[in-house]
Amino acid sequence: MPSIYELTPPLLSMKAHRIESPLSNRANDYERDSQFFSDYPKRQSLIREAGMGEFDLDMPPGEFLQVPTLWVLVTRLSNGVHSIVPVYRGRKFWSFIKDDAALGLVLVDIARREGMDAHEWLAFERRVAAKNRQALSSGSGTIH
Repeated sequence: MPSIYELTPPLLSMKAHRIESPLSNRANDYERDSQFFSDYPKRQSLIREAGMGEFDLDMPPGEFLQVPTLWVLVTRLSNGVHSIVPVYRGRKFWSFIKDDAALGLVLVDIARREGMDAHEWLAFERRVAAKNRQALSSGSGTIH
């Protein structure tokens, strides 16, 4: 029997994946996604920015705006039911995605980048480290 350390927990249990429906508590995101699928009925998926508090939980608005942007893949599972999962963190490197085939190519590039803009993430880490050093040297402030 495998040890617990070899088992991967479901993304839903880690709050890294959501299933949205008309009963969703994130009505604005659900309505926006539904409108996209209504406007583009041949599309089954889209990539959009994650909303504040959608996946980055308990983060003050000021900090949310400083973190590299989180992008999610929204997939229409059936009429009115969507799967939402984070796929990329960083600057948008793609333009308008005209169809699901083009989206597939963007996702291949996202996978090649291991889901993040490494340069932007490194710059973010440096800013956080500098703030922490400043807070430690002054003896006040919040350490992140």
